[in-house]
Amino acid sequence: MKKQVNVFLIIIIIIGVLMIAGMSVLYQERLTVLNSDYFSVSDNYEVCSLNLAETEQRLAQTEQQLQQNIQDVDRTVSLFEDQQQEVAAREAIISDRDRTITQLRTQVGTLERQVSDLQGTLFERNERITLLLATISNLEDEIDRLEGQNGS
Repeated sequence: MKKQVNVFLIIIIIIGVLMIAGMSVLYQERLTVLNSDYFSVSDNYEVCSLNLAETEQRLAQTEQQLQQNIQDVDRTVSLFEDQQQEVAAREAIISDRDRTITQLRTQVGTLERQVSDLQGTLFERNERITLLLATISNLEDEIDRLEGQNGS
């Protein structure tokens, strides 16, 4: 019986060693898979890190370009507002000049009517003067004639 127990123990020890060896192989395979996964993840991490660095650099460049564009837009808006003010000022000047032109045309029309009226009055007075001069001439002739009759 001692032999049976010894054999049984030896079998159990052998089974235990085989189980440990099997577990060791299983763990070795699992470790190999985990190492492979680790290196794969590590490689992916490096690629992602490089991509992230490139993306951050492009983002910084894009933000810088955006800031430049904002400054350009601000300058353009400022110039546009300045030009709007200039246009408004010129429109006010033009409006004032239009009012002045309208006033001057009204004055010219009034003066032309006054000149026309004065020319008519002057023509009438010239005719009267001509009639009066003719009357004076006739009266002087009459005076001369009468003096000639009285003196003879």
